[in-house]
Amino acid sequence: MAGRLGSLRSVADERLHRRGSDLARRLEVLSGIPTYYYLYRVGGLSATEERARPCPGCGGPWALAAPLHEIFDFKCEPCRLVSNLSWDFKE
Repeated sequence: MAGRLGSLRSVADERLHRRGSDLARRLEVLSGIPTYYYLYRVGGLSATEERARPCPGCGGPWALAAPLHEIFDFKCEPCRLVSNLSWDFKE
């Protein structure tokens, strides 16, 4: 698990992610509209582990009871992140 968590954290350090997050924050400030950064997800070991994965930004719970807009299975308000259940496990 530590390796998987480490790989999630490495994604957060990528230049593209930092740039996208920064642009989303700027857009929110300028528009006054909550703006979320989408983390596309593939892979994972099992559907159960996927549903239990923590927010990669803060480590908190972020799984939604029902998908938002039929695609987003995860949402973290403080981090302004959304993501999908890995496409490998979507029904």
